[in-house]
Parts: sequence; structure tokens; C-alpha cells
Amino acid sequence: MLGWVPKAQVAPAAPEGVRLEGSPGGGIWVSRVRIRKDLLGDAQVTGWVTNATGKDFELLALDIVLVDASGAVLDEVPVIISHIADGATKGFAEDTLVAYDQVAKVVFQFSHGF
Repeated sequence: MLGWVPKAQVAPAAPEGVRLEGSPGGGIWVSRVRIRKDLLGDAQVTGWVTNATGKDFELLALDIVLVDASGAVLDEVPVIISHIADGATKGFAEDTLVAYDQVAKVVFQFSHGF
């Protein structure tokens, strides 16, 4: 049997990574996150952001929250992604002023977009 299904009836596959809580529509997703040591010994956070919200953004703002082994917040670093269309994925690299050895994990938060 051969048939057709309207595009509106088919849901796209979920993007790779973690959906940021509070992000609109299908969400802002962060994936392939790495924490590296820069030349000064500070943490540099890199990764990819996917826009699955259903709308384009001129500016998208996220926060990287750096957390130590005890769960205490060390710092928050803003990430600004410009011109990210719906369905697009863009890379980011943010330097911090927090020593690499202090960072146990990073948590991402959706801030805003327009």
C-alpha cells in the first residue's frame, strides 16, 4: 500500500542533547558539552545549541552555571547566540574566570530570546 501523510501530522525527531527547562515551544537544546582547561588554567565551556522552538531568534540568551563538587554555584556565564533560525544548530565557546579544577559540572538555563 502506498499513501501520503500531511507534514503537519508528522512530528520531527527530538534534537540531540538536553532540553532547557522553561524554553518555549519544542525547546532550546544543548548538546556535546565539553569543559576544557584554557591556557590560564580556567574552564572553557563548549557545545552546541539547537533551536526547536518553532520560531527564529535574532538573539538567544542562555546562562552557563558552573557548579563545584559540593553543589555550590561558582559562577554564571552568559551565552549569546545571534541569528539562530528554527531548526538550526550553532556552536558556542565561552571562557570563564573559574579554575578548571574547581568545576564539577555545568548546568544550562534558558534566559530569553527575541
